[in-house]
Amino acid sequence: MINNHNKFWIIFSFILVFVIGIIGGIIIDKLLFCPPSFSPPPPEQRGREGAHFPTLEMMAQELNLTPEQQEQIRQVFQNNDQRLRNLHKEVMSQLREIRTQLKEEINAVLDEEQEAKFDLMIKKYLEQRKKEWDRRRKRPSEQRKPEGDKK
Repeated sequence: MINNHNKFWIIFSFILVFVIGIIGGIIIDKLLFCPPSFSPPPPEQRGREGAHFPTLEMMAQELNLTPEQQEQIRQVFQNNDQRLRNLHKEVMSQLREIRTQLKEEINAVLDEEQEAKFDLMIKKYLEQRKKEWDRRRKRPSEQRKPEGDKK
């Protein structure tokens, strides 16, 4: 006859094997049938479409702004518009410098044939970016006036 000590270990082993089987099945299911996707999101899901600084109209509606408050906020937008434009120009200038330096450093590593192919890659990339930019500019949701110009 099996004593209580042996009975415990037999039952414990049976339950342990059962639990390991369930966990193994779940892991195999996740790995084989639901592999993780490492591809970037499609172009229409990229960008800043979902997150924008609130417009004056949004603030007026959601914050129940008085006409005086709306005018004061409109002035805040207008007063800061030039500062933002200047900052944008500065940042874009620095980005151009960094890109130029990056390209020069990469070209120093490549041979002539690779450099020519790399130039084509960059040209293709810039054409694609231009197409995406043009497509975004044509969308009605993207055709907005600057924040301070809204009335």
